[in-house]
Amino acid sequence: MRPIRTGHGRSEAVTPHVTGLPAAGTMMRGVGFWDRTGNARGRRPAGVTLSRSTPVSEAPVPQVSQVPKRSPAAVTAEIRSTALWLVIGGGLCLYFGLSLTVTAPGSSNAEEEARWYAINTVLNHCLAGVGALFILGAGLAATGKRVAMLAATIVEILLALLLVVMSVSWTIEARADGRWSYEVILLLILAVLGVGGVKHSWELYRAAGGPVAAGRET
Repeated sequence: MRPIRTGHGRSEAVTPHVTGLPAAGTMMRGVGFWDRTGNARGRRPAGVTLSRSTPVSEAPVPQVSQVPKRSPAAVTAEIRSTALWLVIGGGLCLYFGLSLTVTAPGSSNAEEEARWYAINTVLNHCLAGVGALFILGAGLAATGKRVAMLAATIVEILLALLLVVMSVSWTIEARADGRWSYEVILLLILAVLGVGGVKHSWELYRAAGGPVAAGRET
């Protein structure tokens, strides 16, 4: 309010009139409440601009983009395309599981040497077993069945865990002789790649069971 002087020498308070503002205490979408001074209180979404005269019904609403879903045929084709990679991964696991030399630290005694031989033999057999499971998963993937991706997810998790265990075992064995096993770096890289394979297989499994593929046989 500001005082003005009238013709009789008296001052009177006059409230300025502002047009185009909502009533005090009303709610504007995306803005908040208007106080009695005409200032908006609250926050509005980024990218949305409201003038004081914009009706609520005409206020712009941010649009959320939707990712188009893949068709059942596209998902099935992608599942079948993973069969080749599963065969390659299974073949490598079988090869190394059956060909890796069973070793023991040179500083170990007879009892420790026997224990190390047993540990490495079990790990190598597990690696070969995982390779066989990969081959079976590849056969399922060739049919385009959704269950193939669930099987591939499980097998890839087993492989990643096995590679971590082998890395620990090889490191302990090398440190017993006072050296480092640089092959461990390769095992850890393969384990990280295996985690990426797990993510991809699981996403395909979920996509195959989505609304677009609800009527497809699993």
